[in-house]
Amino acid sequence: MRKRRVKIKFISILFGLLAAGIFIVLVTVILDTKNALLDDGSSASRIKFKTHGRNKGEIVAEVDSIYGDQKGVYSLKNMVSSFTLSNGELLTICADRVKAVRKDKMECEFLGNVKLSMESGLLIETRRLFADFNKKTATGTDEVVIFQDDTRLSAKEYIFDMEKNTAILINDAKGFLKADKINADKLVICFDDMYKKSIRSMEAIGNAVYIADTYTLKAKRSILYSMDKVEAQEKVVLFYKKDGNNYDIRSDFMHAKINNGKLDDIEAFGSLIIKTKDVAIRADRGILKGDKINVSSNVIISGKHGNILGDVATLDLTTNDVFINKVNGQEKVVLFYKKDGDNYDIRSDSMRAKINNGKLDDIEAFGSLVIKTKDATIRADRGILKGDKINVSSNVIISGKDGNILGDAATLDLTTNDVFINKSSGVVNNGMRKS
Repeated sequence: MRKRRVKIKFISILFGLLAAGIFIVLVTVILDTKNALLDDGSSASRIKFKTHGRNKGEIVAEVDSIYGDQKGVYSLKNMVSSFTLSNGELLTICADRVKAVRKDKMECEFLGNVKLSMESGLLIETRRLFADFNKKTATGTDEVVIFQDDTRLSAKEYIFDMEKNTAILINDAKGFLKADKINADKLVICFDDMYKKSIRSMEAIGNAVYIADTYTLKAKRSILYSMDKVEAQEKVVLFYKKDGNNYDIRSDFMHAKINNGKLDDIEAFGSLIIKTKDVAIRADRGILKGDKINVSSNVIISGKHGNILGDVATLDLTTNDVFINKVNGQEKVVLFYKKDGDNYDIRSDSMRAKINNGKLDDIEAFGSLVIKTKDATIRADRGILKGDKINVSSNVIISGKDGNILGDAATLDLTTNDVFINKSSGVVNNGMRKS
C-alpha cells in the first residue's frame, strides 16, 4: 500500500475513530479526492468524521497511513494529534503508532516515541501511553519522564489528568526541581496553567526525601510542597545548614515557609530532637525563626557535662548560646552537671549557657538558685558557673552538716570542693547565729 500524509479532522474526542455511543464510519465522511475504505486497509488524503458523541471537542490529526481490520481495530502510523482543553490550552500527542478500538469506547493506545506536550511547556515522554478521552487521562506502566522548564521527573508508572494538569508518578518516582532533588514511592504533582508555567503543588508520598542547597528533608509518610510552604509527616528528619554549622532536627510533624528557596519559620511538633555539634535538645515543640530555635514543654538539653531540664529554651544559632526558662507555676530549671567525677544538681528560675565543643560553659542561673553538692547545699539569687568555679551572689546561704553560712557572695571551687565566702554574716547552728 502506498503511504500518503493524511490530515484528518474529527468532530469527536477520539480522533473520529471512536464514538461515545455507536461508531459510525460511513456517516458524513468528507474526502478531498478519494473515498477512504478504512476496513480494508486503504489510505486517504483527507477525512472528516462526525459522530453522535457526547463530547463536541474537535481534534486535528496527521498520519502516514490508517489500517482497519475486520474486528474494528484501527492502526495509525506516525500520528500527530492535537486538541484544545476546556481552559483553552492546546495539547498535542504524537507517536510512531496508535491503536484505536471502535464500538462504545473512547480509548486508544500510543506506542513508540510517545510525546505529550502542552502550551505551558509541559512535556511527557514515554514508550507507551493509554489514553481514555472520556476520563481525559493518560496512563502507562513504562518508564516516563516529565519536563517543564527546570523540572525533570521520572517514574516507572504514571497517571496524567489532562484537564486537571495533574500527574501521579509511581514506583521509583524521582527527579529534579531546578537544582533541588526529590524521590519517593509516589509523587503527585499539580502543574500550573500555561500562563504561570510552574508547579502549583507537589506531594511526595512514602519514604520521601527532598534535597536542597541548605537543607535535606526526609519523612516516612509524606512531604507536601505548595507554593511558599512545605509540610512533612511521620518520622521527619531535617538536616539544616546555618552559618557553617549543621543541625539535625527530628520530629513527628513539621511545617515551614519557603523564602527564595530557603526554609524559614520552621515549626516541629512531637518528640522533637535537635542535635548540634555540641548538644542535643529534646522538647515537645520547637520553632526555628531567623537565628533562633525556641523549644517548649518538657525541655531537656544534654551535653557532655550533664542535662538541663526546663519548660522553655532558646538556642541562638549565631552565638551557640542557650537560654532556659520555666513557665509560671511549673518546676524550676534543673541542671544535672558532672565535673571530675562529681555530680552537681543546680536549679533556678532561668538559666543561660554557652555551648563549646559539647560542653556547657559560662552557665548563668537566675532566681531562687539552689546548688546541691555531695557535701553542701548553696542557695542564692544568682550564680555563674565558669570553668572550674561557681560564683553565687545575693542572699547566699551555704548549708552543711554543721550549720548554715550566710553571706553576700561565695565561690565554690569544683576541683577542690572548697567554698570561699565573702562578707559573711556569721554562722547559724541549730537556729543560733555564731559570730
